[in-house]
Amino acid sequence: MRPGSDAERPRPTWFVAPGLLVVVALAQVALALGLDLSPWLGGGFGMFATIESRSERHLVALADSPGLIRQVAIPERLDESALGVRALPTQARLRALAARIAAAERKRVPGIRGIRLQLWRTRYAASTLAPQSRLAEEVTVEVGGDG
Repeated sequence: MRPGSDAERPRPTWFVAPGLLVVVALAQVALALGLDLSPWLGGGFGMFATIESRSERHLVALADSPGLIRQVAIPERLDESALGVRALPTQARLRALAARIAAAERKRVPGIRGIRLQLWRTRYAASTLAPQSRLAEEVTVEVGGDG
């Protein structure tokens, strides 16, 4: 090949890093707006624009037994799953976590009919900045069989 031919010229790669950053930012924005990903996660810069984080989202599990609905603790072994649900609360993830809680409660409490899993969000009043919890998502999983 002769000097200066196209095969010997270095290809411009200066745009690879900025392009990758743009792709990651767009993906994070799409997940945050479309699937409610926490703005603090996903590689975006939402953490600089909001105070909302996983700590502003709370999970409440309610067990439905005959004549009684009571709050139950999410088993410690499901902490990682609960963190994931709080970060990206899709219906499928909520339902899967509720099913795992239901399986654990079914072994512990006979007669349980189902688990209702709720995701609550803390919002702040514009005028007073007083915190207010609001229900964001909810699923119910029925417990089948007799143990």
